Formats: sequence, structure tokens, C-alpha cells
Amino acid sequence: PGNVPISKKIFGVNKTLRGVLSGIVGGALGAAMLQIAAWSWYGSQSLMTALLAGAAIGAGALAGDLLKSACKRACNIPSGRPFPPFDQWDFLLGATIVMAFILPLNATTVLTAFALTLVLHLLVNVVAFQLGWKAVWW
Repeated sequence: PGNVPISKKIFGVNKTLRGVLSGIVGGALGAAMLQIAAWSWYGSQSLMTALLAGAAIGAGALAGDLLKSACKRACNIPSGRPFPPFDQWDFLLGATIVMAFILPLNATTVLTAFALTLVLHLLVNVVAFQLGWKAVWW
């Protein structure tokens, strides 16, 4: 039941409750692993604080993705069709907005993240396409 699209009309067919919940849980677990590994991404906060921050950042990333999907539908761009640069930045924009309330961010860090994401997203997708792991290069 969780793998049913949230709203085909607003977000397209690929946005599901299961996907959203998995992304939030994944963000929480990723943050917890960083905390356990003592990588000071969020200071010396408790494991629970790291879990909550990671879940919030994951939710922000997913909110950015959902907003991009809604914009694509509003512009009559079919699911699966490219929508550059938003395909590369949607999750990063959502996560960055949430992170701004949690961590001190500066313009250099944010601009570097956006530039690297643009390049790495394209590179990873092209490599995956060349290896036959993806049907399209974008």
C-alpha cells in the first residue's frame, strides 16, 4: 500500500509514501552513522539529536524533490523527462533550507555544494547509463 503514488496529478507516478518515509529514515540513519563514527558533522550532540537532524534534513531533501515534481507537472513535463538544473538541485535546495535552521552555513559551502552536485550528478548518471544501469543518461 505504501508504494502507491502520493498524487499522480501533482507529483507524477514515481513519488510514493514508501519512498518519502524511506528517505526520511535514510537521512536519520545516515546522520546516526556519522555521529557513531565520531565525524563531527553536527557538533558533539547526542545520538537522538543526530537522528532528528538527519530525519529533518532528509525530509527537506524530499520536499525539494516533491516541489520540483509538482513544477514539472504544472509545466506539462512528463515523469522521467529531464528538467535541468532542477533535477540536480531539487533535493539539495530542500536539504539546504532545512540545514540552515540546524547548522551554520556560509555562502562558500552552499555554492560549492551546488556546483559539485551539478557536476557529480551528471557524471554519475552518464557512467550509470554507459554501464547499462540506467535507461537514460540524465
